[in-house]
Amino acid sequence: MFCLVLVLGFLFRVVISFAGHHGDISSYFEWGKEGYVRGFSDFYQRDFSSRLVSPANYPPLNIFLYSSIYGTYQLIRNSIMQLNVYIPIFPSQLVYVIDQENVVLALFKLPAILADMGIALLFFVYGHQKKLRNLLLWSVVFVFNPVLWYNSALWGQLDSIPIFLLLLSLYVGIVKEKPFISVLFFVAGFLIKQSLIIFIPLYFIVSLKRHGLYKSIIQLLFFFSVCVVSAVLMAYTLQVLFITSSTDITGYAFNFWSLFFPLQGASDLQPFITGINFQQTGYTIFSITYIVVLLSFRKKKIVFDHLLLM
Repeated sequence: MFCLVLVLGFLFRVVISFAGHHGDISSYFEWGKEGYVRGFSDFYQRDFSSRLVSPANYPPLNIFLYSSIYGTYQLIRNSIMQLNVYIPIFPSQLVYVIDQENVVLALFKLPAILADMGIALLFFVYGHQKKLRNLLLWSVVFVFNPVLWYNSALWGQLDSIPIFLLLLSLYVGIVKEKPFISVLFFVAGFLIKQSLIIFIPLYFIVSLKRHGLYKSIIQLLFFFSVCVVSAVLMAYTLQVLFITSSTDITGYAFNFWSLFFPLQGASDLQPFITGINFQQTGYTIFSITYIVVLLSFRKKKIVFDHLLLM
């Protein structure tokens, strides 16, 4: 029955992926095209401003991913063109459909859609191992949660990919006790999107408590070695890593700061308290909360359930 939920969730996302998109996915398309056509050696030094898209600021594996998708798109497109020429009964309308913007960009949403399904599958497998009640019901709630399908299938964001790889790395490391496979998934997630940087200290503490100092150091060295090598090969610098394309405090989204601002653009440099802006306030709240969380793991037994709740 869960397989049916998974298939329906996937098909639902595929259908709505053609309905529209956010401007960010146009950037992903251009990055993928650039990497596929011109290669990767000096990728981050190239100017994308003439194409009216965001500068490339995501890590190298992200660029490889979208370049692969662009290559797949070209393969599909060329195959359709060839079939249309040599097979008289071939439906010629497909030649026009494959070049439609929403059709092309739907293909670029597919990795995030698959990651959504991967997270659902991981939760189901773990829940089944724990013999949780009403597991199928919660699976339906998760798979069809509007926050998830809107973000990946309609908006076209890729956040579910690094989150899936993070969860998978923790599951493999904690539940399956395979630390070196775990770090492979973690570094892959980080090289897809640098947002996982906040989990590095937490990941190391979890590894330290579960696997000991020696294995944890080996994991950390492997992680940084892979990051450095990939950065050198593509001239990916720390300056690029921390580039941000938005200074909005809400970004037109429901979050904590929506209590103070309506759902519209509002700069995080606006004053919140005398002499302190919203950006500084956010950093302070996050830092305090994060330190408290890290300190709480000093005596707490590390189990996968606790990490899921975080």
